[in-house]
Amino acid sequence: MSKTETHPLPHQSKKFRKPEKLEAIMNATYRAVASKGFAQISMNDIAIEAGEHKSLLFYYFKNKDQLFLELFHYLSQKYVDMIFDIVSHPASVDKKLTKGFKIFHQFMVDEPKWLLMILELIVHSTHKPEYRAEVISLYKQLMGLIGSGISDAKKSKEIKRHFDDDVVSSLIIATLTGLGVLYVLDSQAMDFSKAYQYYKEMVDNFIKTEKT
Repeated sequence: MSKTETHPLPHQSKKFRKPEKLEAIMNATYRAVASKGFAQISMNDIAIEAGEHKSLLFYYFKNKDQLFLELFHYLSQKYVDMIFDIVSHPASVDKKLTKGFKIFHQFMVDEPKWLLMILELIVHSTHKPEYRAEVISLYKQLMGLIGSGISDAKKSKEIKRHFDDDVVSSLIIATLTGLGVLYVLDSQAMDFSKAYQYYKEMVDNFIKTEKT
């Protein structure tokens, strides 16, 4: 199985973009957006956070929209790679679900602002087609990765139930996103470790119940 194909975002055609500078800008933008929100920050705010002159940002990026999109791409790709590692690792569906839900929960604990940025991007996507395309791209990558794991389990006869892989993948993504939102809003609202455990059992029971 190979990773879902991704398409790099367009950016300024600069031959000498330094990876370490780019990563520093990405991290500074993440901190700024997480602190104030996308609409409230300026390129100058990001430059100050990064400890760089504003002109450097415009050397790498055309404007704030392009910078924010590349930040989203940068952060979401880390999550996609994490899911790919889980799905592609040889293990039973039960173990993959257990590991996947635990990792997602820990991801929300470590990076709660990540989900807020995605939700903010979704809001902006209603007015900006390029934002919408990036949100859809992330969703399709995640759905494709989860669906490929399900498909592999069907081929190996570990899963014998007949169901629509895309629908089940979408339900998993939607539920995990919902739990993530609840955690961001109130991390003490309930025992989230137990919630992920219960949900894992529900998914496991559904996909392994042999029905037509």
